[in-house]
Amino acid sequence: MSIIQSHDPEHFLTSLVGGDEGLAIMRSQGWCIPIGQPNADGKGWPSFGWQGGPVPRGRTHWSPVLVAGTAGAHVERQARAVVWVLAVVGDEAPEGFLGLPEWARLQTSPGKAQAIWKLSTPVDRARASAITATLRAGIGTDPSGNNPERWARLPTRDIPFGKKSAAELVAIDGDSIDPLDLELALYSALNAEQRDRLQVFIAGGGGAMPQDAVELAKVDPLFQWMLDTGRVMPGRKGDAWLVKCPYGHEHTPDASGEVGMAMNYMPGPPGEYWFKCHRGTVDGKSHLARRAEEEGWGSTTRLVKHMFRQKGAPISAAEVGTRNVRPDPENAAAELRRMLGLR
Repeated sequence: MSIIQSHDPEHFLTSLVGGDEGLAIMRSQGWCIPIGQPNADGKGWPSFGWQGGPVPRGRTHWSPVLVAGTAGAHVERQARAVVWVLAVVGDEAPEGFLGLPEWARLQTSPGKAQAIWKLSTPVDRARASAITATLRAGIGTDPSGNNPERWARLPTRDIPFGKKSAAELVAIDGDSIDPLDLELALYSALNAEQRDRLQVFIAGGGGAMPQDAVELAKVDPLFQWMLDTGRVMPGRKGDAWLVKCPYGHEHTPDASGEVGMAMNYMPGPPGEYWFKCHRGTVDGKSHLARRAEEEGWGSTTRLVKHMFRQKGAPISAAEVGTRNVRPDPENAAAELRRMLGLR
């Protein structure tokens, strides 16, 4: 890896695609790299195609993927538009992380940097999603950056909206890395808890963590805790998230004979989420609802929150409430006699 000019977006992108030969292939196939910048009001990220040549002023971000499009034209950067993924970006990855060869490193602000691993062979989005998910599970990168088509900073002299400094290119032209080597190195570095957590991000056949999960985690500490502890399961059921039931071992088989471990974490009144389990339903009540009633919790949600609070979830005692324990008849009678001064 060598040090070059601090701000050189053209060399940065040209080197990424393999020089003039790579640019020629891009143009012949009708592919481009999305570049763009946040709007002045911070809302929206217009993206434009780049196929070589100068990067227009004001373009402060790039996406490490190839999409269909032409130079200067508006292009789509969503998941469905991705043709190939060229590199993986690690937010705040420490220098020399796992001994992996970095192709480039950018300082995005004082004390913060992005490591860029250029893939020796471009990969499809599903495989890249699994790689970026593994990366986040290991070093805790920004959830909003946990997808292959994410925005990353360009080494330009322009300062994007909401930032205090321009991104500075620290080093470039390091070795590329085989995607398999990157996958194995990242996964091998995970501990057992992190590997359990990884299932959340690779849900749906290699998909990255859904954006609505990212947004919910920002405002719901309990959901964030369930993500961090591997309790959120792959898939959805309507508006509900599937969560591991704390009494999953008691679940009965469904009509297909399968014993599922999930319960629903679903929207309730505005600003609230409820837990609901359908397993073992008899007379309209699931096994969990019956247990909640028998133990005096009154609802499945209060019972589950009680269980999760005991395991360290950010739930206050007030949220759980107190159990409405029915007094034993004999003890109740004795207490009444005592209060009345009777023996």
